[in-house]
Amino acid sequence: MQQPASTPQNRQPRPALEPGDLLPRFALTSADGEKLCLEDDALSGRPTALVLVRDPANPQALALLKALQAAREEVEGLGGQVLAIARQAPQTMKETAKAEGLSLPLLSDPQGDSFARFGHWPAQGPVILLLAANRHLRAVVGPPATAAPPEATAAVLQDLRAQAAARKPVTMGMHPPVLILPEVLSRAECRHLIHLYDTENDNWQEPGHGGKNQ
Repeated sequence: MQQPASTPQNRQPRPALEPGDLLPRFALTSADGEKLCLEDDALSGRPTALVLVRDPANPQALALLKALQAAREEVEGLGGQVLAIARQAPQTMKETAKAEGLSLPLLSDPQGDSFARFGHWPAQGPVILLLAANRHLRAVVGPPATAAPPEATAAVLQDLRAQAAARKPVTMGMHPPVLILPEVLSRAECRHLIHLYDTENDNWQEPGHGGKNQ
């Protein structure tokens, strides 16, 4: 298993997330002061390139963010989105975005708590987590690949194209009538079942990935 990257003192990260794992839930403040998480209606159900950086104004991080921003139209055309998490306070991040012309959604995590939960720290350069629409990790793009923004952007687009191809519409034939029985389960029971299916143990593995599916 990949070992966690170096972290600040007294921080106990989880083991680094691997392809097939479910991204832990998180909620962070945007540069505009809005609380956001991947379960929000505006963000959920879409493949996501989650970019982890220490400082978005760092030349290497900035070059990558601008390359991904330039590809935003194609990213969104493929049904995806790009989000960035940085170790800056929201107001500082807002000033950085304005000064550098960044329009990608930027999320603030000054203490790096989300990095610790993911087990991936952008200590040597930006890290990109490529996520399926259901928040399962598909791949990790990190240094040295992220030091070359065109190649890193190409990797993001390649993954989004693969996911888009897998989502091609399927024509359904005739099927028997469906009987709907309302109120069979309470809303609390339904929420509990969805929670178990979606996030139990914050861990999920593709068949063949190793171990038993959680």
